[in-house]
Amino acid sequence: MSEESEIYSEEIEKQKLYKTYADSLDVRNFIDSHPAGKVLVARATEVILHGRNKLEDIAPHGEAEVSQIFEIQFEIQTARNVLNWLGEAIMAGDESLRQLETTGEM
Repeated sequence: MSEESEIYSEEIEKQKLYKTYADSLDVRNFIDSHPAGKVLVARATEVILHGRNKLEDIAPHGEAEVSQIFEIQFEIQTARNVLNWLGEAIMAGDESLRQLETTGEM
């Protein structure tokens, strides 16, 4: 591998780290400051908590109850995915920042 391609590759990786870190700051700002971000997180949390409460009240005696359980579980998982995706973006940014700090870039 030539020295030029190694430099190019290192520069691309550094740019990716900066972009990932910047994206994570955007996500944090969206969650903390943007009305839509606040609503999204609050709604996802509400769906999870409400869904868990509903599941406690259902006794799976027949097809209708089992179907209802699956529907509630789907709603909970969808809400959980939203929170997970936001969290993953933040964690990726934290890791990118650590790597940039380790290499002396930040």
